[in-house]
Amino acid sequence: MLPWPRPQLFAMRLFCAPRNRRSLWCLRARPRRGERAAGLLAFGSVSLLSGFCWPALRADHRARMGRICFLPNNIPVPLCVCVCVCAMAFVSAELDARGWDRNTAGQLPLLYLLGKFKSLAKGKWLWRGITSLPQPLLPKKSLRIAARANTAFLRLLCQEVPCCFLAQSISEVSQWFHWLDTINARFISEVDCKDQFNNICPTDIESHLTAASKWLAKRRKWRMTDIEWSIHKDSKMLNRAGRAKATKFWYITHAQMSDTITFEMHCNNFIRAVGGLWCRHGCIPMGGSFSAQVADLHSLWQVYSNRHLLRRLGSLTVSEAGFPYWESPQGITALCQFRDNILIATTYPDTASHPIVSTVCNLLGEAWNLDVLCECMSGPGDPCKHHCHSASTTALGFDMIRGKTGKGLAYLHPSALSSTWSLKSAPPLLSPASAYPAYLPGIMTGALSNARPWATTWAGELLSLSAWLQIALLSGYALPQVTRAAHSAVTRGLSTSPNDHTATTRYLYTVRHLLPMPHCCHLTLCAAWLRRHAHWAGDSYSSWHLDPSLSPDGTTGFWCGDWEILHLHAAKVKPSNHDCPPWETMCV
Repeated sequence: MLPWPRPQLFAMRLFCAPRNRRSLWCLRARPRRGERAAGLLAFGSVSLLSGFCWPALRADHRARMGRICFLPNNIPVPLCVCVCVCAMAFVSAELDARGWDRNTAGQLPLLYLLGKFKSLAKGKWLWRGITSLPQPLLPKKSLRIAARANTAFLRLLCQEVPCCFLAQSISEVSQWFHWLDTINARFISEVDCKDQFNNICPTDIESHLTAASKWLAKRRKWRMTDIEWSIHKDSKMLNRAGRAKATKFWYITHAQMSDTITFEMHCNNFIRAVGGLWCRHGCIPMGGSFSAQVADLHSLWQVYSNRHLLRRLGSLTVSEAGFPYWESPQGITALCQFRDNILIATTYPDTASHPIVSTVCNLLGEAWNLDVLCECMSGPGDPCKHHCHSASTTALGFDMIRGKTGKGLAYLHPSALSSTWSLKSAPPLLSPASAYPAYLPGIMTGALSNARPWATTWAGELLSLSAWLQIALLSGYALPQVTRAAHSAVTRGLSTSPNDHTATTRYLYTVRHLLPMPHCCHLTLCAAWLRRHAHWAGDSYSSWHLDPSLSPDGTTGFWCGDWEILHLHAAKVKPSNHDCPPWETMCV
């Protein structure tokens, strides 16, 4: 039994928005007496959705939607059912024309809204539409094979394009960040491509896919008439072009993969939302089977097609690790893109005479035909205020810090925490009363294990652990419960770390009673604890130390050299009206 009364079926009527809102069609209920508030709420949701790039069914689809039907007993039947049936019939006809199998349990995707908390700082609330695909219309196996083939194609394309700074995973971004130590990059910042999915046309994706396929085949000197992809059933790293002579592979031609992408972009574009059926035109769905890959393809191929614009940054050089960078009289500039986030690292500061952030935003916006903005910019054409390009930045869920010597430090910074490590809004975790026993240990274990490629030093691991201790305590969990969960997470999540996890556990039990506290206090406490308890050799420290006479290969410890970076960053983020406790003189 539901705790609330079951809603009645309302008589549905068709609502057409003005032409200047892209001929939006939607369905809304006719409110009865006492239900006008619910009707206004539904209409407000419809009006909110109309601001996106999902204009619903056009006038030429009106004949397919049917009319309002009433049963003899005077119970109205929602028109939404008729519309969904017609949409399913339209998509099924497209599948039959291609001769493809269909998912018998397939449903039209559901559109839901996700708020973006970063927009609150600018005095507005931004909603992002995400498409949920619980049961796609194509078989899941076919979609999975085509998606993996598209990823393999994109990976080969990234290897062949010299000026490619696209990263296909978070681990590749972490490798780029640690590679910055070799070029002594001291400044880093992050810029965003605004509304990337909503402003990429599927027709452009088709042309990019065709042109990139021909270019890659010529570049690799493939002699086959049609490219065939071998997709391994177990390991994604074994996916390759050509037909593999093994039994654990699926095979798909490049033409089949292209047809699948075209179908998902153009034909399979019906979405259910707020009691109506919507049709997406002229954009890429967020959450689609190929959305992330085709957005990366658009970015990569547009950069290659407009590679002459990158000469504004200097002369191109590709490092031994495969990362490109540009040299100019001012210094070295390196770029890294993951989805719609672009990281900029330089050896020189951003000044009015050498505005590197504005230069990168302008040339990428011109190459992609999209808006690329930094935190200082309020809109297109607005110059950078030179505040965002500094020795530290927060992006992709991590704090990235560059030192004066060109070395780096990275640790977890969950999006639920502000710059002072207070909650931005409501607690991000389940309520302690409704959380099952393994919930908190599992969350912490996954977070620490996923942060391993970034937090390579002991200080990074300690600060990543402190961030999740802070979140758990601010979410209302009791200190003993948080301590047990963190102890389990350290033992399992950091089991592959070269640092001594028993010393990390000692840090946990030492600082747990001091939490929660501001971000600057976390940094000063970690620096003081390392100074007191770590093994030191000059400016380097280690969580363990071995006598050289007992080491067969001469290894005496896993030495880290980022303590000075940690100490200086703690003084930088400390507010002027706040004083941290003197941890150096306290028993920590």
